[in-house]
Amino acid sequence: MLMLKMVPAIALAIFLAHVANAESLKIRPGSALDFSGLPDQAPTTNTKFFCASQPFGVDRGFPSHAEADEYAEQLRMHGYNLARFHFVELLLMQGAHGDFDFNAEQVDRFHYFLHALSQRGIGWIFDGLTSWNGALGDVGPNRWRRAHNLKAELYYDPAAFKHWARLVTEIYGARSKYSGKRLIDDPALYAMVLVNEGGLNPLVNEQPLPAMDAEFRKWLTARQGSGAKTATAWGRDTEPLEQVQLPRREWKASPRMADVQRFYAEREADLYQRMAAHLRGMGYRGLLTAYDNWYTLQDIATRRQLPLVAVHSYHDHPSDFTRRGSTIQQSSSLQGGLAYVRDAASSRYWGKPFALTEYDQPFWNKWRFESGLAMGAYAAFQQWDVLCRHTNGPIEFSTSGVGQWRQVIQPFAAGIDPVARAGETLAALLFRRGDVQPAKERVAVVLDDEYVYGRKGGIEHLPPGLTALALTQGLGVTWAGAPLPPQVSRTIKASSWQDSASVASAHYTSDTGEIQLDTRENWLKVITPRTEAVAFAAAPQGLTRLTVAASSAPALVAVSALDGQALEGSTRMLLIVAGDARNTGMQFLDPAERVLGNLGRPPVVLQPVSTTVRLRLPLAGRLKAWRLALNGDRLQELPLTRNGQELTLVLQTSGGKDMTPTTFFELAER
Repeated sequence: MLMLKMVPAIALAIFLAHVANAESLKIRPGSALDFSGLPDQAPTTNTKFFCASQPFGVDRGFPSHAEADEYAEQLRMHGYNLARFHFVELLLMQGAHGDFDFNAEQVDRFHYFLHALSQRGIGWIFDGLTSWNGALGDVGPNRWRRAHNLKAELYYDPAAFKHWARLVTEIYGARSKYSGKRLIDDPALYAMVLVNEGGLNPLVNEQPLPAMDAEFRKWLTARQGSGAKTATAWGRDTEPLEQVQLPRREWKASPRMADVQRFYAEREADLYQRMAAHLRGMGYRGLLTAYDNWYTLQDIATRRQLPLVAVHSYHDHPSDFTRRGSTIQQSSSLQGGLAYVRDAASSRYWGKPFALTEYDQPFWNKWRFESGLAMGAYAAFQQWDVLCRHTNGPIEFSTSGVGQWRQVIQPFAAGIDPVARAGETLAALLFRRGDVQPAKERVAVVLDDEYVYGRKGGIEHLPPGLTALALTQGLGVTWAGAPLPPQVSRTIKASSWQDSASVASAHYTSDTGEIQLDTRENWLKVITPRTEAVAFAAAPQGLTRLTVAASSAPALVAVSALDGQALEGSTRMLLIVAGDARNTGMQFLDPAERVLGNLGRPPVVLQPVSTTVRLRLPLAGRLKAWRLALNGDRLQELPLTRNGQELTLVLQTSGGKDMTPTTFFELAER
């Protein structure tokens, strides 16, 4: 029998609460949360990009001109300098009845928003195709409905490729009246993703594709000549070629699987070349990327042809979004040795720019406070070029949102989730500001055809023990015979690695000494001159200048200098404490809160965390402490206990009726 569990209504009506009225989430200029002072950088392949995914959300059309200016300014103040535009064609086609029946007002708003962003030093990434329906008009009012399958059809239907070519030409080859340039010519454009998540492994494993089965049979006929020869090569009984189908959800190497993966690789290479030729023919000279999800060795191998390698990586992805019965593992990413960090690192090619264009440890995972610290720290350590948490709107203007849908936390909804926003705030400092130093040693894992296809069948992954190198040094891959950049310190042939190695319960320290992970005790520490932070299951946790002496719950605790000084000389610091947050009345179908019953309703409830923090600071005697609203406004001054150079204070995320829930606190002279 299903068990219905309701989230306790601790602090129920007080979240964000001055709250009969909606609380503003707009960052206050000059506040401790105003990161507009981070250096503006023109988009180049050497720029470190902190990326805002779907910067306005995708549940409504593009913002009005006034909203666009406000969004752009707020994104800049949050520290973002890149925006990834996702589902553009879907938004432009809302309400359409015919193919390519773009809404003129939405096109204008799109162009103005891009201009508003670029005027504030924020560049762009575009998806050439995100929606399964593209710009086809026979979809009906709900364009999220999968009425077509263009991503798969691109491989075998000339009409689908023609549709894609017209789509990118009309949307991204258009000239903006605000900049006077075609979008593909604008220097604000960092990269084009040809098709979002368009690789054959995910497409075929998601659903049967009879047309691709037929294409595979043609490929086998040309390669083997007969069913008997194919069966011999595969070590199987004779199987008529006309009955051969592509396997689904098979994960073991075999001669048959190796042929499947070689077929995929050839088709993906061909499609990439045709798409790239079209965009180059349009005059686009910037970075191109594709095949951005999955970590099978075939997927990694295929990316070696791309000018930009981009990937997506998640920890504990919900099985069915927010539908009743959707499940997660409710697990800490730290206990698994940060597999989603290691997966991303092991897909990076040395000598090419690398973008993590989607990542998250999504709601309702109660350990998601780990993600901003983990990804922010390791992305900086690995010197990735782009870091982009996947979200339907990374910021909100107020707790009221736009309709109830934007007032509750959902997976991939960082703007209204105070835990995700705390993580993004810390990641801006660790990654874009560069608080974490890059690795001293850089290791290249050498792949070749025999290892990828002959030994691993193209379908298996790099062994965990090999990917664990990303926790201690710079990690990337290279293809046998390819030139290596001079910063690579050493190489390891993947074929020489013992597959029995695994990520044991262990302690890992980066070669810079700044990042420490303990998978036994379940904590992650970052200790740098400007920031010290820890995510933990249980206190106490001591760093160098920061000690968490006690905590009522697992949490993230961080302190960062804001005045250009190291912590030891700083007179203005931001403190972050984040645990969990839920929606009012949220229900689960199991005691472990893995299986969703009901997403709940507004308001969001920030679960109470009380931490006792000690800070060893030479200027301790000059400092005061405040609770901050989520927009950076100072609220109550907090009591401090001083003992020489040591400050002790209690930081509470929520509590009594007069305590505005928050994840942010400030230490300053005045």
